[in-house]
Amino acid sequence: MEQAYPSHRQPCRPPRPSANQAPPPRPPVVRVTASPRLETRDGAYELKFLLPDMHVEGVLAWARAHLDADPHAARTGDETYRIHSVYLDTADLAVYRRRPGYQNSKFRIRRYGDEGAIHLEEKRKEQDWVTKVRNRIPEAELSWLEATEIPDGWAGAWFRQALEERRLIPTCQVAYRRLAREGETEGGPVRLTLDREVFCAPATGLRPSWEGITPVPLDVTILELKFRHRLPGLFQDLIRSFQLEAAPASKYRRAAEECAPALITPPRD
Repeated sequence: MEQAYPSHRQPCRPPRPSANQAPPPRPPVVRVTASPRLETRDGAYELKFLLPDMHVEGVLAWARAHLDADPHAARTGDETYRIHSVYLDTADLAVYRRRPGYQNSKFRIRRYGDEGAIHLEEKRKEQDWVTKVRNRIPEAELSWLEATEIPDGWAGAWFRQALEERRLIPTCQVAYRRLAREGETEGGPVRLTLDREVFCAPATGLRPSWEGITPVPLDVTILELKFRHRLPGLFQDLIRSFQLEAAPASKYRRAAEECAPALITPPRD
């Protein structure tokens, strides 16, 4: 039997902006995720776990035994792929500090593997409920985010407008190797990702690139479980088997603390 997670929680909408803040633009693009079977167009629950080294191989074996490979990774030899992102924040790190109007959204520029294309993404999160807005542009168009004029109907216009209104600038970049598995349960589609070999560095511009810099390793392995409305029995078994406990595991926050320490005074709880 599947456990409600929790039964009273309903899919939430992004928070209302304050009276003196312009609302985030509504992008004229299709909302998608990497998985064709678990889209975040209507949202999904996301649980994160900091995985101890002693459990990594066991969880990998469990995932391969119970779930199918993500189609995007199935064609690689080890069923993993690289993700390299540039995270954007204000000059005084309003996103990192979770200031009003900034605490529920992250904007990032992302590359998958060796793709020549770039993905522009906004991730919205309230508690454990996540929605994403993403679209794909040729890398050559990345400079249009800073251009004075852009072509009418450009697919990245919504992202450019959001950066201008929120005064977001490239802050740091994060790259890691991801194993992704997915499947169907009685309660709907599910997705599991395991992120390892995490590196960070200060952002040198809009393009995700290590050119001219040496990235810093982050000693962390992050497990993410995504599902709709109910925590599937399959994931309950995984959590029990390895005695896992959900915990905050923001790659951006860790990267900012490691790569931009001069800008950060840890907020008081």
